[in-house]
Amino acid sequence: MRQVGFIAATRNLLLIGLSVTLSSALIADESSKPTKAKSTEASETAKNKPVKTASKTNDSDTEYLLRYQFKPNQFAHYKVQHVTTMHVVYGEIKQTTRHTSRSEKHFRVITVSDNGTALLEPTLDQVVMSAQADDNDPIVFDSSEGPENCPEIFRPVLATVGKPSAPKRFSASGQLLSKSGSTTTSKRACSSGQTKKSDVDSQVDPQRNFLISFPEKPIKVGDSWSEKSFACVSIAQNLKKKIPLRKSFTLKSVKDSVATIETRIAVLVPIKDPAIRTQFSQKTPQGTIQFDIEKGQILARETKLDNLIIGAIGPKSSLHTVSQRREVLVTKKELSKR
Repeated sequence: MRQVGFIAATRNLLLIGLSVTLSSALIADESSKPTKAKSTEASETAKNKPVKTASKTNDSDTEYLLRYQFKPNQFAHYKVQHVTTMHVVYGEIKQTTRHTSRSEKHFRVITVSDNGTALLEPTLDQVVMSAQADDNDPIVFDSSEGPENCPEIFRPVLATVGKPSAPKRFSASGQLLSKSGSTTTSKRACSSGQTKKSDVDSQVDPQRNFLISFPEKPIKVGDSWSEKSFACVSIAQNLKKKIPLRKSFTLKSVKDSVATIETRIAVLVPIKDPAIRTQFSQKTPQGTIQFDIEKGQILARETKLDNLIIGAIGPKSSLHTVSQRREVLVTKKELSKR
């Protein structure tokens, strides 16, 4: 019975790991509307002060207005690598699962309004993924090989490769907007079924933002801002619950027009149930973002996670998750060589 319970539990953990890896490939970066930046000299008149958009040195007195500079028919290509290892202990039984993905994606700027608001169309271009338990043969998926060699578990990803996703409207500060231009965040409940079209049309789902949201006002090195989001967890069969999260950002430095931003995600409510904590094993990473202020685009972002949960699948059990994800802008020179 112990062996059967362990197999069932580790299978669920394998699926959790895969779902996160799949989400990574499908361009999902959770974010919402940022709150006011914290500053020791914040002022309502900041918008009337001279604002530098770049600096050769790290000047603590310089204010920076972080904005995307979208241009019609602009393309931004990114390479993504994601590796996750999950070590499970259940009494004397141990198992290690490893999930990897290498993907290439891009977004196209369809239109840009006078105020900088843009309509973006994201696309997953190609992906190679694998899942392996201990020393067993890995399950491997390469989108370039077509549907004939695609494992069933990866077919949802294959169905999206090369097909543009629904266009999304963003403000110049990176906020995901509704069709009407509102920044109202989604209030729909977690659902185990399909989302109604009206829910998506009328509200903005904060988990569908693949950019980084910036404060409305200029900020200095050392300033912080945050945004609220949520994650859905299963608390019973066919019953899910929204758990509030906060994603925090800090402008650590600016050098040669490149801003380095630190980010972390925190759960806003205490979670004592190990079964629910297990579902958060990969949802609270921390990392850094490189943003080119002059060009108004993300150069790179990297997140890491090292999380140990005691009692994850019962007494005398534990789950140790180690994950790293890196996303890098593909330069025009690299693109020209393809």
